[in-house]
Amino acid sequence: MEGTDTWPAAPATAWAESRTPPRPPEDRPAPPDIARYEGFLRHVVIVRVHLVFALLLTVAAVVMAAVALSSPDPLVLPSEVVGAVAWGAAGVCAAGAPVLALVGRRAHRRVRRNVYEQALRNGVVCDAFPTGYRVPAGDGHADVALYVDVRMGAEQAGRLRGAVAAWVARLEADEAADRAAGERLRSLGVHATDRIFGPEAAGGFLARDDGPLPGWRLVLPDEAPEPGADPLRTAEVYPIEDGTPLGHPRRRPPGPIPWAAVLDMAAAVLVAASGGVGWWLFNGWATRSNAWWNACADDFCAMGHDLRLFGLSFLTWIFLAVGLVAPGPFARRRLRWLWALLMASAASLAFAGSVVTAWYFPIE
Repeated sequence: MEGTDTWPAAPATAWAESRTPPRPPEDRPAPPDIARYEGFLRHVVIVRVHLVFALLLTVAAVVMAAVALSSPDPLVLPSEVVGAVAWGAAGVCAAGAPVLALVGRRAHRRVRRNVYEQALRNGVVCDAFPTGYRVPAGDGHADVALYVDVRMGAEQAGRLRGAVAAWVARLEADEAADRAAGERLRSLGVHATDRIFGPEAAGGFLARDDGPLPGWRLVLPDEAPEPGADPLRTAEVYPIEDGTPLGHPRRRPPGPIPWAAVLDMAAAVLVAASGGVGWWLFNGWATRSNAWWNACADDFCAMGHDLRLFGLSFLTWIFLAVGLVAPGPFARRRLRWLWALLMASAASLAFAGSVVTAWYFPIE
């Protein structure tokens, strides 16, 4: 169990110095009611992962069909074999997409019911506040949010927010402490504030958060952690939205432009462009050698055939870049790894298509 001495910059001292809230207690709006299942479905955001899988299978079917419709160059295998394999893969992907969507829909219903039942058992509905503290995450940074149990009194909540603000200021003034705390707060799961500031600070959590702030979150501690493990380290966090009545479109509250996400996506596109062009050129060099370069030098339009190769090469790197550089449209931290895996799988399909194109498609 973590104590107050295990965190840098003396958070216990920051808590002791915040006995008087830095500002009068503020009225916190009541969170949406999720005690009933209808309200839970309306307000708690659970990503439909099966739709992502179905979309990827659909894209794979289109890519394989495009390969099958092209004229392969029988360098190693007969063209009939290449076409049969491509059509077979396209058929499997096309048939699998709707099946996965239907099966995934039923599985998603079970997931929603299981999450709801766990929320009734040990879920904690929290107000989510920004702390202004950022930790390294991938190629960029992620915000750290303070979750405050909605059952906590306004005065205690104000004191906790003041203590966190004072501690964050100390961290930012001490490079070594900032690095040490950042390494711990960047990890998955949530960190209970009573294990950082002391037992009097119970009822709050610190965690990485990419959702709109301020807002609400549903924290679900792990009900079956490893022996001796902290159930909060593998806890799940779900955003709670202030949705409209059932049957009406859900409206997200207006917020600032997520420039960090925009920059991540821009970096992903740049990585994809450079990687796609590089892989395209390497494929051409490896499979055509000097003849490929001569053809390109004699007639730049000879690269027209390679538009298929370039497109597949670009897809390879865009999937990889989006999966690894961009954070992914998921609030649940575990799903970020699944998102990266999905993008890597899609990249593998595009990569295979680019290899087939490079080896079996002639330059005319």
